[in-house]
Amino acid sequence: MKITNNIRRCAGALTLAITFGFAASLVAQDDSLIAMGVVNGSGTLVNSTNTVGGVVSIIDQGIGDHDIVVDAAGAFGGSSSDYVVMVAKRDNNGISYDTDNYVYGKMEAVTADKLTATIRSQDLEDDANKNGPLAADNDYNFVIRKIEVGTSTISSASSHLMALGQVSSVGTIVSSFGVNGVAVSSSGAGGSYEVTLSKTGFFAGDDINDYVVLPIVRDSSLTDQVAGTSDIETVSNDEVVISIRVHDVQDGGNGNGGTLASDDFYFTVFRIPSSPAGGKPDSTLLLAAANLSSGGALLEGGSSLPNSVVSSTDVAVGLYELDINATGAFAGKSSNQYVVMATVRLGFANDRTVSASVGIQNDNTLRIFLSTQDVENDLSVNGDLADREVAVVVYDAGAILQPDLLIGRKRAQKSMKGNDRYNSGGGGQGVKLELPGTGKKNFFFAAQNDGDSIDNFLIKEKGAGKIVKIKYFRLSGGRTNVTGAIRTGKRAALQVRPGKSVVFQGEARYRSTSKTPKRNIRLIGTSDFGGAKDTVRATPVLENN
Repeated sequence: MKITNNIRRCAGALTLAITFGFAASLVAQDDSLIAMGVVNGSGTLVNSTNTVGGVVSIIDQGIGDHDIVVDAAGAFGGSSSDYVVMVAKRDNNGISYDTDNYVYGKMEAVTADKLTATIRSQDLEDDANKNGPLAADNDYNFVIRKIEVGTSTISSASSHLMALGQVSSVGTIVSSFGVNGVAVSSSGAGGSYEVTLSKTGFFAGDDINDYVVLPIVRDSSLTDQVAGTSDIETVSNDEVVISIRVHDVQDGGNGNGGTLASDDFYFTVFRIPSSPAGGKPDSTLLLAAANLSSGGALLEGGSSLPNSVVSSTDVAVGLYELDINATGAFAGKSSNQYVVMATVRLGFANDRTVSASVGIQNDNTLRIFLSTQDVENDLSVNGDLADREVAVVVYDAGAILQPDLLIGRKRAQKSMKGNDRYNSGGGGQGVKLELPGTGKKNFFFAAQNDGDSIDNFLIKEKGAGKIVKIKYFRLSGGRTNVTGAIRTGKRAALQVRPGKSVVFQGEARYRSTSKTPKRNIRLIGTSDFGGAKDTVRATPVLENN
């Protein structure tokens, strides 16, 4: 798979330097996602999935206090700081929109066989405690990812990620990407927004509890607003509508509840599958992940960019910067294409929140600005900057969609021509076929997904005319005749995951021994979701000529 313009995220070896003396990165595996799910306020696990073949359960420790437990024999190791736990308040009954509640969490204990994360849910503005939190039960979503100390590789892969993006304070999409051809749109204003995912027939049979939504306010300065209420309003065959509310949680005019307030926000949406598909990620959009101490030190962190350096800086009380450095990686990029998820990283009651924003400092440096606030103080109508531990995950919504066609005389893909070459004429990626009269000669080609998201590829034959007849067979997943699809340019390679390939066989022959001129036959592969193309070429000639 090609690293386009030196910015393609990859799972190869990285040089990872961390300014506070720690060397760490995400585990080198197909997928860093461990588990995700939906939990209601009473401590019932409504729905979940995991990629380690384990069992997820919830222990209710009291009001606003749950433990998420993942049991999987021999699947874990390291320390509790090797994991990022992302949590967001959820509302499925549509009645609690005037709210100032907040949910956060932290991995508390790790053994070889078990993970235990503590989740705390708080009422951030109430008359009972003007200067501190009040425990409160809330529904919530969670996603747990792995960071591993002492390794030097990182995977950009992510299972079950369906959509991500940024929405402006007036409800318009700033940037977004939908995995598997899902369209993303938004609307709303005044703190009440909707994000809609659309694709004909794609959501048939789904339920509101099949979706894990994580929103966060996009802000790098002093703020007392949170985007923690996400209600899956409707699920139909063709679309999913998600409500996201942004609240001012410290409002002098509303001493016991939040007030809807306009603000930009980031969001990620995950889909819980009917059966786990661990090790088969649908996208490669994960850019970085990190845990920061309350003093701004980078505890663990890494980026999926080649030869990258991750560092953090404590700018001031409650203000941190997380830098991702990789030579030339951000040239021509927009800061709006990057999506940040962040949460307070604590296992005890508190009234701190976190917001984030992104800036490109130069061609080599992407900077994540983080702000943590004390949002309940009876002397102020705004939050007060205050230090607190933070967990961060960064995605790149500027996905590349790119088929890579290869061709050869043998089935083995390593012997084929055209790897990492993309063009429309087949230059540098062609083979000559010496045909024995009207006898057959086989050749092989592959459609490889060099993009960042699962894709279908349309393949079209051009140039054979009435001179050469070719039958086509898809070999991956069992021999299937796809001649009709390729002659008419229809989908021939379906649901190809990033980095994976579908191999085909062509059986070529001249239709007549009296007509055997040299032909240039092109096979054009097109991304179903992005339109990018690549071409390989087969040139039949009469044998011994």
